Amino acid sequence: MSNNIDDNLNPIDDCLASSSANKKSNPEGQPRAEVWNSYTIDTKNRKYYSIRCQYCSKYWQRGIPFIMESHLANECSNCSQENQNYWQDKINNRNNNYQRTSKTKTKHTTHDTNNLKSHSINVNHQNSLDRAVLKA
Repeated sequence: MSNNIDDNLNPIDDCLASSSANKKSNPEGQPRAEVWNSYTIDTKNRKYYSIRCQYCSKYWQRGIPFIMESHLANECSNCSQENQNYWQDKINNRNNNYQRTSKTKTKHTTHDTNNLKSHSINVNHQNSLDRAVLKA
């Protein structure tokens, strides 16, 4: 029997406890998202990692955190209900708290922008419209 405090952690606590390790940069410099704790990295293909779910062994050639979270929240048959609820809440919170920034705005227009200026809306109004669409 060990006196280690971490021995009593449930899967969610274990995931959160090990997330401090993810704050460290990986060799490419970006900190890893918390969701990577639920996946095994198989190989690195060029600049992407192929991964396997630790619960159901589903395989992806390229690990994309948003898809990985969605799998745990909605698709993984062997993931506990508690874990599924955690990832569903995390996705919902991200969607509900989304704020449009200058980096997320793209201008894909071939129209004359002089005509559009009279129809432009401010960022706060754009954000409220975005939230309304996400809630729908």
